[in-house]
Amino acid sequence: MAARSALERAEDAAASAVDAERVARLRLDDAVSNERRRTKALAATEPQRVKLSEALAELDAGLDDTRTARVAALSAEAIVPAHLVAVLGEPPGDTAGRQAWCGPACRIESYRDRHPEALGHEIAGGVMAALGSRQSERWVPDPEWDDLGGQLRHGSALVTMAAEINGGTRITPVGAEVRSWADILDQAGMLLEARRQTTERGLDRGLGLGL
Repeated sequence: MAARSALERAEDAAASAVDAERVARLRLDDAVSNERRRTKALAATEPQRVKLSEALAELDAGLDDTRTARVAALSAEAIVPAHLVAVLGEPPGDTAGRQAWCGPACRIESYRDRHPEALGHEIAGGVMAALGSRQSERWVPDPEWDDLGGQLRHGSALVTMAAEINGGTRITPVGAEVRSWADILDQAGMLLEARRQTTERGLDRGLGLGL
């Protein structure tokens, strides 16, 4: 009786193994067939994909080449796009102030040209209006968004400081106008941070004397 039970169990196990092998072979055949179709589709669409890649590269180059002119034009429009006003305020009326405004505006447009997911958040206001929501999780670094977002949290003050540096006169571009904008913006950021630290130290000393 025990031998018969063992035989039946062995036969059941063998039958299950045969069924499992049959299913595995069917799945393998499907996988091989899918891979063949994928390879065939890639080969058939390669010319179109190459053209699309070339078109995208040309579009990116065009966006880079026209960005300076686009930002300069935006700064002179009667109605400036909401995503720029949300973080920088309206462009100043004087030439020096407008040039200072163009520095961070150019960085914003560069980010948006490369990150289409940043578009369409204008109603949110603030940094999100310009850059969209932060794509990484809260504790995961997102260097580009974090760096630019940190600057834009003080966008109006940054423009004011950059205008002071510009001194009321137009700086002659070195190589390209955008380089001058970037130089002014970087200087403004450093001076603004230095002023903030000086103010904090002054407040600390004041509190100490008060105590």
